[in-house]
Amino acid sequence: MKHSSHYLCFYFPYLPLEIFTLELQSNTPFALEQRKNKRRCILLCNAAAQSLGIHSGMSINQAYALCPALLLKHEDLAQQKQALQQLAIWSYEISPSIFLKNNQTLILEVGSCLKMHGSLDDFLLFLAKRSHQLHYTCKAVIAQSASGAYLLAKHLQLPEKQVFQLQKFNLNALHHLPLSLMEIMPKQQEKLEGMGLSTLGDLFDLPKASLHQRFGEEFMRQLEEIKGNAILQLPAFILPETFSRTVSFIEELEQVEQLIFPLQRLVSELCDYLLLRQKTLRQLKITLGFRERNDEYLYLGLSQNRPATNNFVKEMTALLRLKFNNYTLHQAVIKLSLDVCHFFPLQQQSDDLFAPQKSSKESPQALLDQLQARLGPQALQSMALHEDHRPERTFSLQPLGHSQAGVLLLPERPLWLLNAPRPLVVLNQQPRMNGPFRLLKGPERIASGWWDHAPIQRDYFIAQHLSGALYWLFQTQEEKRWYLHGIFS
Repeated sequence: MKHSSHYLCFYFPYLPLEIFTLELQSNTPFALEQRKNKRRCILLCNAAAQSLGIHSGMSINQAYALCPALLLKHEDLAQQKQALQQLAIWSYEISPSIFLKNNQTLILEVGSCLKMHGSLDDFLLFLAKRSHQLHYTCKAVIAQSASGAYLLAKHLQLPEKQVFQLQKFNLNALHHLPLSLMEIMPKQQEKLEGMGLSTLGDLFDLPKASLHQRFGEEFMRQLEEIKGNAILQLPAFILPETFSRTVSFIEELEQVEQLIFPLQRLVSELCDYLLLRQKTLRQLKITLGFRERNDEYLYLGLSQNRPATNNFVKEMTALLRLKFNNYTLHQAVIKLSLDVCHFFPLQQQSDDLFAPQKSSKESPQALLDQLQARLGPQALQSMALHEDHRPERTFSLQPLGHSQAGVLLLPERPLWLLNAPRPLVVLNQQPRMNGPFRLLKGPERIASGWWDHAPIQRDYFIAQHLSGALYWLFQTQEEKRWYLHGIFS
């Protein structure tokens, strides 16, 4: 990480807890448990549990004594990492230099971004306006040291019922921080307390040589990082190639309608991802997790590549609602995932400045997407072209949205082709069908298929019937028989 004059730290103190909830305030007493010294105890608990006297470090038996209905879960590090990565994607609009720490912290280098905003105070206003997009409790600090910003954020106190707090500090504020915030060995912590030291300021006043001799190289490196005199060693965040997000629920969801709200939130995060990577998608994968049965998978296919437009979240949520209209829950859902593994490049298009803006609901693609969401991916099919000159093998049906071979440059063809050619009566060497035909155009000779034992040798004509309709006829070269093969619209 490069040294800079300003760093922004986003610290999410309750992220391990809040990934299991969709609302920051919940009336259900809920806690995470951990095993500490072979003892089960509370790691974190929400406000509803705290109001009953439950707190971090309390044994599980004591917690159940206070609240027999307390819901408990184990910490989910994988889901926590997913959530932090999504927060990193969200923060790309703030700074491109992002670093992840301990599954609860984002550190952004923002010194190089301040010129764009004019001043530090203007930058703080910009951050405050974006804070409503955060779905998690957050303590944010700007300081002149990356490690210092992290310690200040951990120590920052959130006002009651406030879920976002933003402060700026200078390095002098570090002097008042307790030494317990440092990530050091317990024996080192005891030694510092034995020396009568309690704050970072006490530590800063001591000679470096003496501290190095007593506590070692790693301790001194961390101290210099806090002061801003050393580079903080953290890996830079790299945008993942696929999108995968999972939410778990404190209480099981028993109705299909309850799935729409969490899906809408996941689609919103997917929209941020598409904008950042400048990609489009063709299919969404939804995974429903149950307690006592295997996961179930639902796929939402689209008729064409879909970019992240202004109405993306609204349109995708509407399609998902249609998708779930025909779905029956056989068991309550405890976990929900949204995945996209394949993306396509965004094709930039220039619109006419004076052309009226049309809503996507008016487009044929929107109608196809709605039908496909309601009826299923196999219900709609499209016509695909094949590189074969035999008329009955030139076209085939395939699932909507699949890629097809290059378009063949063919003469005029009827839209309606009979399943099998129909023999015609010939009178005075003229084909007839309830009246004579008049040949308008032709012959077009098609001789093909010799390589696969289904050869044809035909002369095709466009003919007009006595009724005025146009037909597509052919005469075989060997038998000189006439057949009707297609009807023009």
